[in-house]
Amino acid sequence: MSITSKKVHHRSRVNFLPKYFGNGNVFLAMRVERSVFALADNMIEGYTENCGFWDFYSTSNNAGFMVPAMSGRVRVINTGNFSDETMSPIAAGLCMSILALNHTLGHPAFQGLYPRWEALMEYAKDHPESSKIMKILD
Repeated sequence: MSITSKKVHHRSRVNFLPKYFGNGNVFLAMRVERSVFALADNMIEGYTENCGFWDFYSTSNNAGFMVPAMSGRVRVINTGNFSDETMSPIAAGLCMSILALNHTLGHPAFQGLYPRWEALMEYAKDHPESSKIMKILD
């Protein structure tokens, strides 16, 4: 069975970050959120000029990710591995969310988020743009 995702209703946004990025801890969630923003600023071409709002998505395997509200396809550049891919904003947001979680997992306070990271990786491998996503994450 394939993993699906759906956009989180605006009324449920307030609970999204603590649930998926903080295991109930608002401060942990805010740290991951800031990391997503910083990664997007460095990796998504045109992010600073064209994005100020993020949508939230949940997956059928109990994970969540953030998606920049940008129109059309976006260019994502990972200078750390020389990847340069054009993808949907959903795929780009998935990359930023996975990378942000990955960067925080080294800290003991974030170890409880490992299952969320694993679930997002599962979803990414099943995503229609998985080859582009994996090149950015590699």
